[in-house]
Amino acid sequence: MQLTRGCEYAIRGLVYMAKDQSGEPTLLADIAKGIGAPTNYLSNIFQVLTRLGLVSSHRGAKRGYTLSRPAKDINMREVVEGMEGPISISSCTMDRGWCHHEKDCAMYKLWNGIQDALVKKLESTSLLQLTGACFLHEI
Repeated sequence: MQLTRGCEYAIRGLVYMAKDQSGEPTLLADIAKGIGAPTNYLSNIFQVLTRLGLVSSHRGAKRGYTLSRPAKDINMREVVEGMEGPISISSCTMDRGWCHHEKDCAMYKLWNGIQDALVKKLESTSLLQLTGACFLHEI
C-alpha cells in the first residue's frame, strides 16, 4: 500500500495548520508554500478535507482555512481513509467473507494482522503528535 501524493499533501497541509496555534484562518497559498505543494492541486484537496469535516473554509476579510477540531482530536486514520478510501492491504482483507477459507488461511491471518496493526497505529496518531516531525521534504 502506498499513499497517493494527494493524501500526503493533505496530511502535510493539516500538520502545517496544526502547528499554527493562533486560531486564525490560514491562507491556502501560505499552506501551499509551507509544504511545497502546487496551490491549484492543494485547493482540490482542501475541498475534500472540507467535505470530510476536517477543516472549515472561511470567506471574507478573514478568509482561509482552520481545523474543524483540535489537532489532538483528528487522527491519521480519518485523514487516510477520507483521502484514500477504506484501508486494505489485500483483497481478502477488503471483502471479509469473500473467501470460504478465511478462517484457516495462513495468508489471511498474516494480512489481517498487518492491517489491524496499521489501522491501530493510524487511529492512535493525532495531528498534534506530528507537529514536531519534519515533513517539509520534497515529494
